[in-house]
Amino acid sequence: MTAVLVVLALILTMGYALVNSFHDVPNATAIPVRHRALTPRAALILAALLNMLGVVAAAIMLPLADLDLFVTDLIDPAPALGVIICALLTTIGWDLLTWWWGLPSSSTSAFTGAVLGASVAVGWVGLTAELPLDMSTFWHLAVPVLVAPVVAFVIAWVLVIPAVRGLRHVEANQVRLLARVGMVVGSTGTNVGHGLFHGQRVLLLLLTIPALGGFTSGASDSALPAAVVVTALAFAIGSLFGAWRIARTISTRMVGTDALRGGIAQVVCGLLLFAGGITSGVTLSTSQTTTAAVLGTGINQKYRATNHRIVGQILVCWVLTPVVSAVVGGTLALAISPLLGA
Repeated sequence: MTAVLVVLALILTMGYALVNSFHDVPNATAIPVRHRALTPRAALILAALLNMLGVVAAAIMLPLADLDLFVTDLIDPAPALGVIICALLTTIGWDLLTWWWGLPSSSTSAFTGAVLGASVAVGWVGLTAELPLDMSTFWHLAVPVLVAPVVAFVIAWVLVIPAVRGLRHVEANQVRLLARVGMVVGSTGTNVGHGLFHGQRVLLLLLTIPALGGFTSGASDSALPAAVVVTALAFAIGSLFGAWRIARTISTRMVGTDALRGGIAQVVCGLLLFAGGITSGVTLSTSQTTTAAVLGTGINQKYRATNHRIVGQILVCWVLTPVVSAVVGGTLALAISPLLGA
């Protein structure tokens, strides 16, 4: 049974990589495509290539990451693998559902909530006395999900003021050109940052799952090159599908922005994600950071351009994501607990 769980967990990990990159690619493509800084095809190809680059960078930085994210000692393998399977199923399902709704949501928040719910469930039925994740990890993952959107919103809102005043005498065509350059630069940072954050998580899963099943003694460095190749390909393939439902929400349905404000928003989220990815192991939410930056620039204008109904739906989705994921993850864990040794 352990071998079956390992295979299923590895398959779901690759499914998570595909769906996650598909779900999150609008964070880097919506604004540049909306303001014609990039064509849709060029934006998706660029996203695929840069996400692959981010995964490679994540592999280089992997020794700096918290390698105890998935605890492999003192935990029964079947319950630990069950928690991971339930978390991945929940996150994949939530990403697909929010894509269908056209709502940018956090895969990090969904994954964290699902792991917590599944961990509590397997402990409740007496499968293990240890949680597959250390409790400090939840702060390590959840706090940036809450803080990053606020930081992105405030920085984007503030930067609009000097940008508008400083460029008020510049010709409109030059402003648009400058804004489009900023969009491409910001899109690059967003794509690489996404590959760093989520690629590192996928790599850790691919290296840890066999260890939990007893097939390796730990996260083996010898398996890292193969894990990098399959992860990079999965991210690239997923990125090419576009998720235009979410892109429309970010670029037009939520708030209307001109090229200058769009460029500021893309640069802010690109810098935050890229800088955060290379300076720390703390995971940021690409969806929430991007959405908050776009909203910050869009609100800071004289005429009303914000669709408060859509913004409300997005905020409700953000609040419900960890809660729903925890409930679903826990329910799935209870449902499969007889297979895990209960």
